[in-house]
Amino acid sequence: VKDFDFAHLEPALLKGLAGV
Repeated sequence: VKDFDFAHLEPALLKGLAGV
């Protein structure tokens, strides 16, 4: 389940990093 969570968190983290 970690893979699924990470896959869903990846875009969220990228957005946070981009500040969008």
